[in-house]
Amino acid sequence: MKTFLVTNDDGIFAPGLLAFVDVLQHFGKVYVIAPDKERSAISQSITLRQPIEAKESNVFGRNVQAWSINGTPTDAIKLGCDVLIHSPIDVVFSGMNLGANVGRDLFYSGTVSGAREAISYDIPAVAVSYDEYDVETVDFQRATKRMYEWLSLFLEDVVASRHLWNVNIPASDDEQYRGMRWATIDLNIQRYRHMVSKGPHQRTIYWLTDYRQDVQSLDEQSDLYLLNAHFLTTSTWHPLRLHYEVEAKQQWLEKMEHHALIKRGGY
Repeated sequence: MKTFLVTNDDGIFAPGLLAFVDVLQHFGKVYVIAPDKERSAISQSITLRQPIEAKESNVFGRNVQAWSINGTPTDAIKLGCDVLIHSPIDVVFSGMNLGANVGRDLFYSGTVSGAREAISYDIPAVAVSYDEYDVETVDFQRATKRMYEWLSLFLEDVVASRHLWNVNIPASDDEQYRGMRWATIDLNIQRYRHMVSKGPHQRTIYWLTDYRQDVQSLDEQSDLYLLNAHFLTTSTWHPLRLHYEVEAKQQWLEKMEHHALIKRGGY
C-alpha cells in the first residue's frame, strides 16, 4: 500500500482538503499535516523565530492520522518528513486548493510550495487546485470525480517521476468538460498588477490585483488557456534542477577567461 502525506494552504478545516483526502484513501494510506488557518500566497515561507506546535486532529476520521500546525505548508512537509511520519512517503499531495494555480501562481502559491518542498526530500509531489472560488457554492463532488480519474491514470507515473506535478481542475459541468491536457506554464507578466487607490487621510495605497479574466493567453498549450477552455491541465517541472548543463557552461567560462587573458596580455 502506498503512503501519502497531504497538506494545503487553505487550512486543516478547508472543505477541499476533506474532499481530497476522501479520494486519496482509495489509493493508499493517508497522513495529513496542514496549517491551522489559511496561508494562501505565502509561497515557500518557513517559520524560524517562533516554535511550531503540532496538534493531533480527528477531522478526517480514525483511518487518517492528522495534525494541525501553527505554520506554513512548507513547515508541514518538513515536519512530516523530518519528525512526524515514520513510514517512507511515496507521494506528497498539496490541495485541493479553492482557486486555480496557473502561470505565475506557481511562484506565489502556498499550495504549490508545499508540494515543491517535497522535491528537496526526493519525494514526488502533486499540487491540486480547483478553478472555483466561492466556498459557499463550490461543488467538490465534481472536482473529486475528476481527480479520481486523474489518479487512476497518472499515480504510477507520479511515484516513478520524482517531479513536481501541478494539476488544475476546471469548474465545468459534464457537458462543458473536455478532458485532460498536458500544459505549459503561462508566465504573462500582465496577470498581476497594482491598482492605485486612496486610503485614510488621502494617502496613496496599492492593491495587488489579479487580472486573470482580462488576460488572454497567446499560447494555446498553456495551463491558463487550456483551463479557460474547460480542460483539466497537468504540468510537470523539477524546481531543484539548478545545475543544468553546468559542465558545458564551465568549459565555456574557462575558454572565455583564457581568451580574455590573452587579450589583456596576461594582466
